[in-house]
Amino acid sequence: MATISTPLGFFVLALLIVETFLGTVVVGGNLEKADKIMGMLFGVGMFVLVTIGVFLLVWFKPQQLMFDKDAHLHISGRYGIESVDTRLLKEFWRPNGKTNTTNEKKLKTWMSANGLDPNKITMFIYETTFSETRKVAVADLGLDA
Repeated sequence: MATISTPLGFFVLALLIVETFLGTVVVGGNLEKADKIMGMLFGVGMFVLVTIGVFLLVWFKPQQLMFDKDAHLHISGRYGIESVDTRLLKEFWRPNGKTNTTNEKKLKTWMSANGLDPNKITMFIYETTFSETRKVAVADLGLDA
C-alpha cells in the first residue's frame, strides 16, 4: 500500500484485484459452469464500473488523478510547514518574490562548490532530501536567523 501515492495508482490496484477475482473464478474456482459464468459477469461488471469511474474522473477532474498530495498543496498555495532554512534561503534568493541576482549568484556558487546543480535552486530549497544540506547553506551564507 505504501507504493500507491496517487488516486490513479489506487484505480490500477482496484483493476488488478478485479482481474485476480476473474482469474480465480474462471481458473481456480471449483465451480459449476453456471456459477463460473455468473462470477465472470460479476467480475466484468466490476471492471467496467471501475473503468467508467476512471474515465469520468479523467474527463471532469484530471488533476485529481495526475497529482499527488504534495502537488495539490503546491498548486493550492498551501505548502504545509515551511522550515526555517527554507524560508531563509527563499528570502535570500527572492526577497518579496523578486530575484536578487547578487544573492542568486552567491547561492549558485555555493551549490556548485557543494556538488549540487546550480540550476535547480527551487528543488534545493523545497525538496525534503536536502534539509540537512540547507542547514549548511544557511550557516555558510551567513543567513542564521
